[in-house]
Amino acid sequence: MSFDSSRFTFDPWNDYLGVVMQQGRVQLDADWNEWLAQFARRIQASSMDTMGRAVVPATTPNGFKINAFVDGGGSQHVTIGAGRMYVDGLMVENHGPASSALWDSALAEKSGAPAAPPTMAEIDLYYTAQPYLPNTALPQGPGPFLVYLDVWKRAITYLEHPELIDSAVGIDTTGRVQMVWQVKLLDVSQIAGVNCATPDDSIPPWEKLIQPSGAQLMTAVVPSATSGPCCLNTATGYTGIENQLYRVELHQGGSANNSGTASPVAATFKWSRDNASVITAVTAISPATNVANNPTSQLSVQSTGRDNVLSFKPGDWIEITDDFLELNGRAG
Repeated sequence: MSFDSSRFTFDPWNDYLGVVMQQGRVQLDADWNEWLAQFARRIQASSMDTMGRAVVPATTPNGFKINAFVDGGGSQHVTIGAGRMYVDGLMVENHGPASSALWDSALAEKSGAPAAPPTMAEIDLYYTAQPYLPNTALPQGPGPFLVYLDVWKRAITYLEHPELIDSAVGIDTTGRVQMVWQVKLLDVSQIAGVNCATPDDSIPPWEKLIQPSGAQLMTAVVPSATSGPCCLNTATGYTGIENQLYRVELHQGGSANNSGTASPVAATFKWSRDNASVITAVTAISPATNVANNPTSQLSVQSTGRDNVLSFKPGDWIEITDDFLELNGRAG
């Protein structure tokens, strides 16, 4: 999902410490968001500088502890310890099963791993019950498997959390940034002799998994035609009165295809000039027929849009997605 933002101005190389509001000025979303980005980076960098890149705090010593066992019926299980962990300075928390939560007097909240003496019983969450990895199952095969923790930030809008709509206003006013964690298992059985003492950089599948993408984006301004008798410059670019925040996403990974012909391995992408923020909820997908009496599908949606600009119209390209696809890293 995406936010309806005008622009993102944060640049860590500016070394800004904060954002100062001045009297009588218009408030902009970009200023608020830059302050949040500055604050979040300061916390992340401070945590990493103080504790390191991968740390389980002493207050929750069983945080993300991995256990594996076979029950009496012969079924295999993997569990994840409740608690907190810091990955590259980002804090993630496994709250454990809600039924096992206890009162944490230090944080004044219910917690699956309250700050307590080390003698407190360990609370675990089953691998298949992860909150941010829906419908997951243990991989098949004898292994061995490399267990790793994947951490990333997710945009949350009113479609995922309807409570973001204030009942007194009736519309969404803000969004949220959610810290997502996923414990995953990577099959490394094809690597001869791999065991728990094998260095990570000696496991090619792992090195391939964490390798940054080599894709790069190049942009350029295309001169537009004369827009009217009052146009002073025939090479004028965008002349609208609204900010345009362009968003480009790879839809399907693959190789570059410049031949102009379709290829099943060619990378495809999608783009939007409003940060892909024109969204609505699909309430039903029903079989139907079009004007040529051919089978098609009909969507029922929560809203078709607020006005002629922020609405869906015939001929528009749309993407249908859901939490399962997004949390599993798949396109709609």
